[in-house]
Amino acid sequence: MTGCGNQGAGVAAMRFFDSHNHLQDKRLYSLFDAVFSLAEGAGIAGMTVNGTRPEDWSAVREVCSRCGSCHPAYGVHPWFVDALPPDWREILFSFLDSSPRSSIGEIGLDRWKTSENFSLQKEVFLWQLAQAAKRNLPVSIHCLRAWGEMMEVLRTEKLPERGFLLHAYGGPVDFVSELESLGAYFSFNGNFLGRPRKMPPFLLVSPDRLLVETDAPDMRPPPVFRSLSQVLDCQGQELNHPANLPFVYAELAKQRRVSLSEMAEGIEENFNRFFCG
Repeated sequence: MTGCGNQGAGVAAMRFFDSHNHLQDKRLYSLFDAVFSLAEGAGIAGMTVNGTRPEDWSAVREVCSRCGSCHPAYGVHPWFVDALPPDWREILFSFLDSSPRSSIGEIGLDRWKTSENFSLQKEVFLWQLAQAAKRNLPVSIHCLRAWGEMMEVLRTEKLPERGFLLHAYGGPVDFVSELESLGAYFSFNGNFLGRPRKMPPFLLVSPDRLLVETDAPDMRPPPVFRSLSQVLDCQGQELNHPANLPFVYAELAKQRRVSLSEMAEGIEENFNRFFCG
């Protein structure tokens, strides 16, 4: 089985895929060589690096130009819709057009951190989702405490034929079946291993709709599911990083009652189908 990411020398035989991270984040960006070396050694064969606003899209592109296993994603996160330049749409088009393997992300709706600007969030989200549908691009969607509005959008708007990714899915378990019928992929975050109420949807997701992510440098898994190789920021705080993925895969496979190799192969197929198909 082959993937569209690179498996460089020294990578473990089993291959792992990070469907959503932020390696361009300044906390990891300055440590890129060490982070990438750890990821390569852990068998991380593909990663999608998500932008959050025009100011970090150049860093996303640079990271992905340095790392053949990285796929760039450019998008406006709902936390940053208030500070967009007037020409942000044209800037987004220029990044998408310059990166053949690009996705749109991270985009979405959020009532957890802010709801005062929700109408603007929705406007920006709908426009980006429409571009993903028009170009049939992978799209990574963030949703916190806005599942009613999100379901209304997904039920009524045109969606990419290839489907869409619900990053760190935290919605109701009752939505899983309908979302799959709409084309959803669900990415599991290792942080949920320490939050039992987040687990039930991921025990029901169909094998061909399952992905795994880090959301690095945030959402660290519980200590028992982390690599022994720590990555620390300038203040000595431990950061999440892609080399944690093998431990997360192993525990998720255990809870889904499948072998690690079976789950890893399935997630590789899903990653390639969604991001590379």
